[in-house]
Amino acid sequence: GFNIAENGLLSALSPLTIWVFTVAGGWIIDALRSRDVLDTLSSRRLLTSLGQFLPAIFLIISGFVGCNRAAAVAMLALSAGFGGLSTPGFKICHIEIAPRFGGILFGITNTFGTIPGFLAPEIIGALTNNNQTREAWMTIFWIGASIYVFGGIVVLLFLRTDVQPWAKASEQRSADVIYLEEVPRVQRE
Repeated sequence: GFNIAENGLLSALSPLTIWVFTVAGGWIIDALRSRDVLDTLSSRRLLTSLGQFLPAIFLIISGFVGCNRAAAVAMLALSAGFGGLSTPGFKICHIEIAPRFGGILFGITNTFGTIPGFLAPEIIGALTNNNQTREAWMTIFWIGASIYVFGGIVVLLFLRTDVQPWAKASEQRSADVIYLEEVPRVQRE
């Protein structure tokens, strides 16, 4: 058997690889962009592809390693790590497409992005309850891989890095609004 709760280091391996891949991916892509090797949109697409499709592959591979504990942990850690490339991939685009609303956009999209975090345990529990078989876990890995691939395709189809028209500051001033720079300053005595 494999009880991950007994292995603190192994439990920390996936978050650690996510951190390393996120930081290294951001640093490498910034270096490529600063040398004009890739433009912003191409760099985001590259990291999104690596951060969505490679984790799917490693998830599927993890289902084929059987009871090889080291290989299973390595494949899951690589899946999680490559998933970390999504952060410098498409998650940074909120600020690029709407600098004034980046935080709001990230809050909205992250809200929807957390849904799998509370649905996954329910689905895994339903599929593996009294059914701790390789086939049941392969189903789970295929579901996870499918979500990665679907998400990657959607992001690649709709990814933008240019400021969107709706996010630009209006050049027209409303007569109904008092603008701070138009308020006369009071001289203190």
